[in-house]
Amino acid sequence: MEESNNFEEEVKNDQENYRMLVENNNAGIFQSTVAGKFLYVNNELVKMVGCKSTDELLSMSVESLYANPVERIRVAKELKDKGEVKDIVFEGIKKDGTKGWVSLTAKVQMDIKGLPKKIFGIVVDISERKKAEEDFIILTQRLKLATNAAKLGVWDLDLVNNILIWDDRMLEIYGFTRENFHGGIEFWQKCLHPADREMVIKASHDSLIEDKNWDITFRILRPEGTVRHIKAEGKVVRNFEGKAVRMIGINRDVTEEVNMQSQLMFTERLVSIGTLASGVAHEINNPLAIIMGNIELIEDDCKSMLDNCQIMMMEKIKNATKRIVDIVNGLRNYVRADTEQISNIEVHQCINRTLHIVEEIYKKENIKLEYNLSAKDSFIKANAGKLEQVVLNVVSNARDALIIKKSPSEKCIKVVTYNKDHNLIIEIKDNGIGIPKQIISKIFDPFFTTKPIGQGTGLGLSICHAIVNSFAGTINLESDGDVGTILKMTFPIA
Repeated sequence: MEESNNFEEEVKNDQENYRMLVENNNAGIFQSTVAGKFLYVNNELVKMVGCKSTDELLSMSVESLYANPVERIRVAKELKDKGEVKDIVFEGIKKDGTKGWVSLTAKVQMDIKGLPKKIFGIVVDISERKKAEEDFIILTQRLKLATNAAKLGVWDLDLVNNILIWDDRMLEIYGFTRENFHGGIEFWQKCLHPADREMVIKASHDSLIEDKNWDITFRILRPEGTVRHIKAEGKVVRNFEGKAVRMIGINRDVTEEVNMQSQLMFTERLVSIGTLASGVAHEINNPLAIIMGNIELIEDDCKSMLDNCQIMMMEKIKNATKRIVDIVNGLRNYVRADTEQISNIEVHQCINRTLHIVEEIYKKENIKLEYNLSAKDSFIKANAGKLEQVVLNVVSNARDALIIKKSPSEKCIKVVTYNKDHNLIIEIKDNGIGIPKQIISKIFDPFFTTKPIGQGTGLGLSICHAIVNSFAGTINLESDGDVGTILKMTFPIA
């Protein structure tokens, strides 16, 4: 008898503990019929729904607490099919009509015959969590918009497990697809330009050791062989022990900015050289004028005293002096300051002036210059100085191709003009080394050059392209291996 009383007391204590646990739980707990009538609700669920009392909630149906009836049907079907639901999320509705997000876990209780009898469930209010998730999604979307607008690539490096994560923009910058990207610090290091690799790796190690942000500009080598300039920023993330566990940061392709800066510096150097050349030309002209004047005096005063040989020598001196004058004047025209003035110009005069500067130099290098200036309509709207700059640059490139070829055949540059479809066409042909077909499409890109390092800036043809376009013209290039190159410029007739 005493044992029976003790057992009943223990059961009563367990029931009381269970009741206290249920009543004071932070989650809403309920029992209901399969049809959806509440049989029991705890205080937390009463507060969650916004009822004034337990009886008020018991008088309501389970179905009335679903904001969307479709969700109620979905939950009922899953309970029927599986006998339980776990952490199913839906939007609920309170007594006053306000809505909130909840998570439901419920299980069907069977009777002794194995038929559904009751439903026992736990409801957790996740409205704040859901709002935080939505705020996070919105923030992520805004961040993505900002990074896309700024063309920023985002990266995340797990230092403990050596896992490197790149977003789509990073893959685009480095020239990879998701399929051929193999995350890891070594993968990224292989992408670095060989000349910059040691410096960049050291900088990243220093940021880990010295606990400072990473801010550096370097070059990368993309899979197809192109070089890009990258501006990178990163931050080291440390655990509670101060150990570096992650690095996160951004990359931005600043190639165009670097190119523009280099082009600006190059242009400034050209302006300086042009100013110097113009000043030198002016200084040279003064003594040349004295020489020419004295030659004419000698001819007038001493002509009768000179024999034929001496007269021929005097003529050679005059011609050589005139050639110096022509070259100096050509330099002055080439660097003159009216570079923005557009007017009707006669193209053949520009070509003759330009080629006259280099003709004697090319003769010494056994390069033959041939002219066939047959265009009848030879006036275009352009700037003479800039057009001469283009012609000189193209002819100089042709000369370089002939020098590189080192062929015993005759080295020749041909300059041809003709009219077609109300246009003036200038063709400059050479029988030099030629340009591989696979790189012709890049030949007008800024800083792209086929010349060895230190012998070309890669700006010449890019500038020529811009100048020709500014005159409403077009410029294109044809080349066939060792046969040579043809550069064609087309301009509307004035």
